[in-house]
Amino acid sequence: MSSALPHIRETGIRSVRIWYRIRDWNSRTPDTWFINRAAEYKQAGFQVMLTVLADRSTDVNTARGFFQMLANQQTLVRSVDLWQIGNEVNHAPFWSDTMANYVNNMLKPAHDVLRGIGAKIVGAGPTGNTQDAYTLRDLGYLNYIDYAAFHPYAGSGDEVISKAQDAARAFAGKPLIITEWNITSGYNSSSYGQELDRVRRALKEVAVAQFYFSMINFNAPNGIFRDAFNYQRNDGIFNEVRSWQFE
Repeated sequence: MSSALPHIRETGIRSVRIWYRIRDWNSRTPDTWFINRAAEYKQAGFQVMLTVLADRSTDVNTARGFFQMLANQQTLVRSVDLWQIGNEVNHAPFWSDTMANYVNNMLKPAHDVLRGIGAKIVGAGPTGNTQDAYTLRDLGYLNYIDYAAFHPYAGSGDEVISKAQDAARAFAGKPLIITEWNITSGYNSSSYGQELDRVRRALKEVAVAQFYFSMINFNAPNGIFRDAFNYQRNDGIFNEVRSWQFE
């Protein structure tokens, strides 16, 4: 493991966001692949955000039981710095339910359980339409989180910045983490890397952290981070890290 650490340091990446998929709300058997992956990243020196996601909610008691099962996994608890509950709850296929059900039947029971282990909770990150951030706020989202989240994807850097600023206003009172973002056009231009740098600097004014969600772009100009996504489920995390590049 230690032999791979210099390569990890060279990426300049200090935090990772990984997913734990809820395939069956009634299951009380932990998915050890996700747990081991979180542990490997933590042992390698990364800060770990675990995004627990499902495509629909369940009843409150079943949700509490599921999150209690996760809270009982000591390896997971030791490995995870931030627990994000849900992903894009205004966007199918990541969420095929209402935002009210997300807040009441997923986020609140997660909060009730995970508070018991001292977890820091990040809310789901709505994408695109900033009005959905205001809707979540009005549904009580801010009552159950330590950090709000938003995904300001847009076709230009100025639009990304504007969406992030609006989300910060919607979630005023809680620090904002941008758990995904990207400029969705112009990525083959020679100036794209410079534009990403400009946006990154601007986002630091409204968010306490940000996670750039890269395109699979094999012709990226200098300065672009990419993830080749060429690892498999059974690979160790170091094979995954080796696919990360700043070009």
